[in-house]
Amino acid sequence: MNEETNVHRIRAAIDETDYGILKLIERRLDLACEMAAAKPSGQGHSPLRPARESSILERLNQKAARASARLIEVVWRELIGQGRQAQGPMRLVLFAREETRLFEECAGRHFSSAIPVEWAKNKEAALKAAREHPVIAVLDVRAEDPDLTPLGEIKTSAGETIGFAFARIAAEDNLEGQA
Repeated sequence: MNEETNVHRIRAAIDETDYGILKLIERRLDLACEMAAAKPSGQGHSPLRPARESSILERLNQKAARASARLIEVVWRELIGQGRQAQGPMRLVLFAREETRLFEECAGRHFSSAIPVEWAKNKEAALKAAREHPVIAVLDVRAEDPDLTPLGEIKTSAGETIGFAFARIAAEDNLEGQA
């Protein structure tokens, strides 16, 4: 087999693998829609499952042989966000006093490009939106709100913390290990 034939064979195998990955992504989104139908509807049933999402990333990192932790995080945060949107519309409501472009980029990368972004006039408005709607409030400052669950830090690609996320999570969904 000559070099050019080998390259074509490898490219064909890559294309076939890409189609397989796409088929699995479509299946995962179908399952997210099934999950939405299986969950009780109404107030308090947010599509956010922080403990489950963390356990997914941890489990995948433990099983990975060649994929880096960063690759796994980027791919699965996007998949999780796409699935979250399939379960019910959610928004990111941001408040930052400066570097708003970087802030928005980092929040979107952390929670998925599937989630629409809007800006609040102040931190109180962002927190109010998270209390009253399916919203993740992302602020450039820490906040205390008894009705909201801290979802962690938002970081730049260099690892610098630039924000903090909060959302309303049903009590049973906030327990460690929930599936």
